Amino acid sequence: MSVDTYHFRTKPIHRNTLNPMWSERFQFTVHFEEMCFLRFAVVENNSSQITAQRTLPLKALKPGYRHVQLRTQHNEHLEVSSLFIYSHRTEEGPKGGATPSSLVRLAQVWC
Repeated sequence: MSVDTYHFRTKPIHRNTLNPMWSERFQFTVHFEEMCFLRFAVVENNSSQITAQRTLPLKALKPGYRHVQLRTQHNEHLEVSSLFIYSHRTEEGPKGGATPSSLVRLAQVWC
């Protein structure tokens, strides 16, 4: 559903490419948490070649600090590749007399 589709891109890292740190925050509103997935992709700076990625169900992402183990494009495990992230979710109150089943979740992810 396009209502819950977001794309965010960090700034490129030119130094310390072995252990890069972005310290960037992404915030988005989700309407159908049960159907949402969060995808992290590591892309070469001057191309669109994905070197590592991970796709997780949003509701499986526990709040707080976490290591997200990265995988290849073919979903094969990468031994020493992970992203250290902080995630936080809050619930917004219903607007305009919305029913409790239509509560919106606000998710924030720091990379």
